[in-house]
Amino acid sequence: MNGLIVAPPREIGRNPVHTLTRWRVEAANLPSVEVVRHRIELIAVAKLWAGEFGANKDEVVRMAVAARLALERRLGELLAITVRAGRPRKDIIIRDDNLPEGVTANASSIAQTLAATPEDWFAKVVGAVASGERRANVKEIYLEAKRMVAAGEGGAIPLDEGGIVLGDFRQAGELIPDESVALVLTDPPYDRASLELYGAAAKLAARVLLPGSSFIADAPNYVLSEVLGLCSEHLRYWWTLALLLPGDHALMREFGVRVSFKPLVWFTKGGRFNKQNLILDTVLAPVKEKGEHEWQQGIHAAKFLIESLTVKNDMVLDPMCGSGTTLLAARRCGRRWLGIEAKVETASLARQRVAGPDSRAPQNPSSLAFTR
Repeated sequence: MNGLIVAPPREIGRNPVHTLTRWRVEAANLPSVEVVRHRIELIAVAKLWAGEFGANKDEVVRMAVAARLALERRLGELLAITVRAGRPRKDIIIRDDNLPEGVTANASSIAQTLAATPEDWFAKVVGAVASGERRANVKEIYLEAKRMVAAGEGGAIPLDEGGIVLGDFRQAGELIPDESVALVLTDPPYDRASLELYGAAAKLAARVLLPGSSFIADAPNYVLSEVLGLCSEHLRYWWTLALLLPGDHALMREFGVRVSFKPLVWFTKGGRFNKQNLILDTVLAPVKEKGEHEWQQGIHAAKFLIESLTVKNDMVLDPMCGSGTTLLAARRCGRRWLGIEAKVETASLARQRVAGPDSRAPQNPSSLAFTR
């Protein structure tokens, strides 16, 4: 601390690590919103004393974050009982006058999201933060919790067989709940007449993606700037990945170029939730996998992206799913999936591929295809 050092508040004492550890343990039994909020406010004061009176600064910060998480979970439990509003769903409007004094709608949503996570998962996360095995980043943990809650809430939407909806995603996508998808991965048609589909897909993604989640689309180089502009109207540009193409390279005579890679435009909803997980920005497509469908894409890149940007049981959406490569990759990776396809024959082919004997993973039950 700068300037004059005074004694810390009596509730904190001269050993903030001990106090914060005790608060974390006691959190689950605190009796009221007022008591919980008071301790959350004191945590900020306790962090000011990190490094003072022999306390290790890093240890104080870790214990402060662990205690705050435990206290916010308890706050969520109490709010769920007393308020019966402010649930962690965007489609429920929370009136501030229904909440206890000093608790905002956003704070209520965060607290009740943490309270809705499985106890064993939450205990493991808090323990890892306290021990230093995990970064003490509250926002990162909250986003992970929100993804978990979105994957576990009830209320399925009607689906065709195999987790595929037949129709135009610009209409069919309206059935998808807000903030319920962990990754939108798609490959729109490459003709200029279909260019507007990039903007429409990004608009859908901006609504259905969980905060910190990604939208990735294959894009042709010759209209790349236009694609980036259309998607940037709805999402935050993150990066452009390169899908390296094997074998003979197509010749673009109009531009005098042989094509050796395909851009994968990457956008996020407000940033990337797991950016500590580093990924290479080039993906090698080992073999051409055309055959099922004239525009069928290889599964290798889809698996790489799904495994890098999602976790088990996350929902993967392909709004122009074609022959189902993204859906098949999601199934093989242990994720849930939803595809939308406008053509009857192509949707039928996708169902056959995803349900086929080479899918190598359990079926995607329709009751779990959307659980929100």
